[in-house]
Parts: sequence; structure tokens; C-alpha cells
Amino acid sequence: MSEDNEVLLIRQSYGDTSRFVGVAGFMKCGEAAEDSAAREIKEETGLECESVRFIKSIFYDGRDQLMLGFLARVKKSELSISSELLEGRWFDIDTAVNTVRQGSIIQELIIGAKDMLNENCR
Repeated sequence: MSEDNEVLLIRQSYGDTSRFVGVAGFMKCGEAAEDSAAREIKEETGLECESVRFIKSIFYDGRDQLMLGFLARVKKSELSISSELLEGRWFDIDTAVNTVRQGSIIQELIIGAKDMLNENCR
């Protein structure tokens, strides 16, 4: 998420290339989950994380995996996308919720991030 609370969504170069999703990846042995999230964001978008906060964990039946969701803060700048991506695009948070697949894990995480931001404003 940028300093203006915009959400970066990506389209991958494999699988369903028509849908926007969030940056995701796998942890390396001995790596902390937050460090893994920051590394994946850097590798896929070229953006440096200023902070990474845990949102929630969600079990993904489709792959029998536990997904860990984070709110990563980055300074908005030009993207340097990896070969794994077709594009990255910034969305305001409400548009992001409606851009991703309804009922998806990324939608649930965007809503969770929005709730976290609203709690910090109170």
C-alpha cells in the first residue's frame, strides 16, 4: 500500500492472466514471514517495503496451504516488474476491493487492510 493508501495489484504472466491479484510467494528456509513478504514485493515489483504488518492467516483449500496476509507499506514509485508479471497497477482501496475476484483471499485481505487503516484513524 502506498503513502496515499493506494493498493498495488498485479496481473501474473501465468495462470489466469486476466485477473488482478496481490503479490504472493513462498518463504525460504529460515526466513521470517515478514521478511519473505518484503522480499517477494521487491523481487516482483522493485519496490522497497517501509513496513510490513500481519493482517491475518487464511487456509487455501485449493492448494492445501496456509496463506499469511500482510499490509506492506511502500513509497509509490515506478515499478520494475519481474518476468512473472504482465503488469502492476495502483488502485484506490475501494476500487481494489471491487477489482479482484469476489470472495477471493486477496479481497478478504484488502478489506482487512482497510479495517486496519480505519482503526488507526480513530
